[in-house]
Formats: sequence, structure tokens, C-alpha cells
Amino acid sequence: TDIYVQKVSSNGFYTWSYLGVGICVEANGAQYNSKIVADGAGGAIICWQDQRNFGSGQDIYAQKINASGLVQWLNNGIAVCNATALQTGQQMITDGSGGVIISWEDRRSSQADIYAQRISSNGFTNWSFNGIPVCTEPNLAHQYSTKIISDGAGGAIICWQDNRSSSTGLNIYTQKVNASGT
Repeated sequence: TDIYVQKVSSNGFYTWSYLGVGICVEANGAQYNSKIVADGAGGAIICWQDQRNFGSGQDIYAQKINASGLVQWLNNGIAVCNATALQTGQQMITDGSGGVIISWEDRRSSQADIYAQRISSNGFTNWSFNGIPVCTEPNLAHQYSTKIISDGAGGAIICWQDNRSSSTGLNIYTQKVNASGT
């Protein structure tokens, strides 16, 4: 399974190649569950779950395409997070500077935690390698269903469902992350 995109004009005509532009055509594994946001300059940034690294579970990758339909980052995308185990449920927003902030559920520690990463407009990860921990509540607590919005200053507000208090079931928690990843 590969990832392709197509830009359609306001008149309903294809703007790029008739079959679309290959965002990720990696031969190893499947790529799926893509998300897309505008880059603010007529292009877009796409992220997806990726199984190209068979031994590590599912990873998160991203790619930018410009208004002319040319991919801007590494061939077949850049690794947002390729830590061991499963990364899933990715959500993303624009950072207001041509890049994105992506949040996801991460099982690198055997429980579901929340991580995030900021990627600059040139495709460089701005925060820690494989993302920053947003919530890693211990005691077998799991965090699910991440959602993300802009804080209006280059950062994000991330919320999720959390079962750390088993007596009350799932609760909603939130955390603000500024533009530098703090």
C-alpha cells in the first residue's frame, strides 16, 4: 500500500500528474492511515503509519509537497518516530511556519503513552529524536485518542483519553507544548 496525493483545481481538474504524486512508494511494508494539512504556501504535509521497518512495529513518517507537486523532503518521507514497537493514532497541525506538529500514541514502553514531534518546513525534526514525551503516566496507565490544536504561538495543545484512575474509567487530560518542545 502506497501513499499518493492529487491537487484538484476549483474547476475540478487535476493540477498535478493524472495519477497523482507518489508521497511514499516504499517497497517494504505497507503505508496507511494518512493525514494531511496545508503548508500555507499552496502545498501540503502528509503523515502516515509505516511498516517499512519490519522488526520495529509501525512507525510514523511524513512528507511535504509544494504547490507544483514536487516532494520536498527525503524520498519516501522522513521518520517522525521509528522507535521500537507501535506508533499509531497520529494527528497533526500546521506550526504556522510551513512545518507541522504531530502527536501520536506510542507503545515503546509497553503501555500506550503520548508523544509529539515538530518538523520544520525544510524537513528537520526540531524536538528530541523520536519525539518528546507528552504523557508517560506510569502504573500501567494507558493514553489513547490524541487530538491536537495550535496554541497560536508555534506550539500545540494536546489532549487524550487516559485510564490512570481506574476507579473512574477514562478521563480527559491535556498538555500544552510550546514551540521549542517544552
